[in-house]
Amino acid sequence: MRFTPSEFLAFAKASQHDQWETVSKRKPFQFAVSNSGITVTTSGGTSRAVTNSEVAEFCEVYGKSHEEERSVYRKIFNSSYLLAIASKYSPEKTDFRFPEEVPPGSISEGATRTVQVNAYERNPEARRRCIEAHGTSCVVCEFSFGHAYGDFARDFIHVHHLNPLAVQKGEHEVDPIRDLRPVCPNCHAVIHMRNGCLSIEEAKAMLNAGA
Repeated sequence: MRFTPSEFLAFAKASQHDQWETVSKRKPFQFAVSNSGITVTTSGGTSRAVTNSEVAEFCEVYGKSHEEERSVYRKIFNSSYLLAIASKYSPEKTDFRFPEEVPPGSISEGATRTVQVNAYERNPEARRRCIEAHGTSCVVCEFSFGHAYGDFARDFIHVHHLNPLAVQKGEHEVDPIRDLRPVCPNCHAVIHMRNGCLSIEEAKAMLNAGA
């Protein structure tokens, strides 16, 4: 499974308190995620940092040919620990959406079905198809994380449901090209400020009026 650096770090942050061990030698370790990268602490108590740039290098070659992987892994300290994290990567722990998209209420059978619909967006294929069709720039303000922060953040973007999940009745299929759009976190927040959500066109009009 392939993933972007931001997806990998989001998963790592959500999983950093789990029990971890290396894949080949089963050595236990711990790690903590910060703005600068991942700090790994071995079973012997030694701590070393894996920088964001090293994480980006790792994600670039993970899942490619054995030769490409080895040439990069030799350069990265603690690559075995990154491999252990990658081996358990789950897109369901990389949540780029807002809680407003999940209908409020207690946990129940109905809510569980809705979470399964939400998980479809977290599916890497649905996200990939949306971005392939619409790009990684915000469709409201045209902001691009890649242009602003470089290659490390080039694939980061929220993915918004044009038809809010909160108003859907029961489980339904989502067409990633027709029903999803890439939006930056700021515009995503504004879209969800109104019950029922603003449309993309309404958000654009508000932005242009305030310019």
